[in-house]
Amino acid sequence: MYPTYKGHSIFRVLCLLLLFCTFSLVTFAQIKVSGKVIDAQNQAIQKANIKFKNGKDQLNTSSDSLGNFSVVLPKTANYTITISAIGYSTFNRIYSVNGIGDIKLDAIVLQSTNEELQTVEVVGTNGKKYYGNYSFSATKTATLNKDIPQAISSVSKELIADRQAAVLADAVKNVTSVSQSSYYNQFSIRGINQNEEGAIINGMRTRQYYFNQPLTNNLERIEVIKGPASATFSSVD
Repeated sequence: MYPTYKGHSIFRVLCLLLLFCTFSLVTFAQIKVSGKVIDAQNQAIQKANIKFKNGKDQLNTSSDSLGNFSVVLPKTANYTITISAIGYSTFNRIYSVNGIGDIKLDAIVLQSTNEELQTVEVVGTNGKKYYGNYSFSATKTATLNKDIPQAISSVSKELIADRQAAVLADAVKNVTSVSQSSYYNQFSIRGINQNEEGAIINGMRTRQYYFNQPLTNNLERIEVIKGPASATFSSVD
């Protein structure tokens, strides 16, 4: 038989609680890691992308106007730090985070490079012709009309402006085989009536009230797709 003393039992319980609390702090403690990103001239790098990765876990942050950054890590582990910025070479290093609390890293220096962003070219048209030799509606890309196996008629913004067409019905009066079938937003194309859901804006089918004809002040062109192939663009009815 082993006698059990009340004081000894309380001491064991206290030891177990202390051990559990210590284990919980080590396991669930959050670690704040901070640092600074600078260049070779000791100047702060702003808006640098910073990634802390450990397996599938990844935390992202960015540097402020002074180059400082901070991130809260969920656990102690080996983290791969990747830092990138426009005009600088990418920085990669593995840091072993073992402590608890705040950890301040040494200043991270990025070397400048001649890397530039991809050139973005914006092309505008200044044509004054009344017709269009390419279409976006049929293929969702700028394709020449002669390469599209569909009958497409287009009305350019120049023709709309010169005719002073305020609404859609005024603009399509010059399109062959197209006529307004009512006073509303309804048209007849090659003898087949098309209701208000037959109009597509930028390739997207939109719900428009039949009595509300679209204005033409913000239209670049109007394209009318004719023939059997146009059934794929129309509404169900």
